[in-house]
Amino acid sequence: MLPFSADRRAADGTEDHDALADQPDSAKADVRTPAFPAVQASEAADGFFLLRAQALLAGREEMSLAEFDRRLGLRPLAGLDEAGRGPLAGPLVAAAVVLPDSFDDPAVNDSKKLGPQERETAFELVTRQALAWAYAVKSPQEVDRLNPLKASMTAMAEALAALPLRPLLALVDGDQAPRLPCQTLTVVRGDGRSLSVAAASIVAKVVRDRLMLEEHRRWPDYGFDRHKGYGTAEHLRALARLGPSPIHRRSFRGVPAAAEAGEARLLPPAELLAAGRTAAVSRPPKRPSGRPRGQSRKSS
Repeated sequence: MLPFSADRRAADGTEDHDALADQPDSAKADVRTPAFPAVQASEAADGFFLLRAQALLAGREEMSLAEFDRRLGLRPLAGLDEAGRGPLAGPLVAAAVVLPDSFDDPAVNDSKKLGPQERETAFELVTRQALAWAYAVKSPQEVDRLNPLKASMTAMAEALAALPLRPLLALVDGDQAPRLPCQTLTVVRGDGRSLSVAAASIVAKVVRDRLMLEEHRRWPDYGFDRHKGYGTAEHLRALARLGPSPIHRRSFRGVPAAAEAGEARLLPPAELLAAGRTAAVSRPPKRPSGRPRGQSRKSS
């Protein structure tokens, strides 16, 4: 069963969106923090809107995550974030969430600040009350081929495209954004400033964690239920003992060296992770049948 029916009692796999230590050197060069402001706008962005957004970010006034979104003044607004750019194994997941204007729940916060059960609770709140939400999955093979940054940009664009409505504004966590068909703002540490981005971070994190629980059932000796594919000491010891599984990222430092010890010979990788997936959903889906890459799956 796929991400929404997995056992939710697993230990936490702490997400670190800025963890680059285990990424390939080519990807590291792409994701260094560039010397430009913490907020960017698409070419089509209105000048007054951009000035308002820059003033909002530069200000020192304390405000809630929901108030930040409201002061931007454009609706519908989609928050975009990703999970899983730095792990040695497993997919990368990006999410897009459009919240109603009235939504303001303190349980929804930056996913890195929440424990596993808190994230599950926040996930249920977001997915029940959002106007629209969607996610896209990039397989380990796609992350290897594209590099982590490009894979995250592609996944965010696909998640936004899968939404059943078109937002006027997309808020993207970080300092880089894909080309999107709406006004776009990048916000560094956006999951701690914007409620919409925080909601997207929760969806991406919970979906990825559930996928890794499924992979743990397939490859139990690696401990994916605990570290979620990140390069912990436990994970590195398992790699040295077993060699990489089919869901390990071969371009990441540490994995090729482990491959010299021999390939893991267990069960085949999940169909989902081999092909990647995009889903636009309004309720947790059941396991889908196979479909060509690039198609969206919308719930009925």
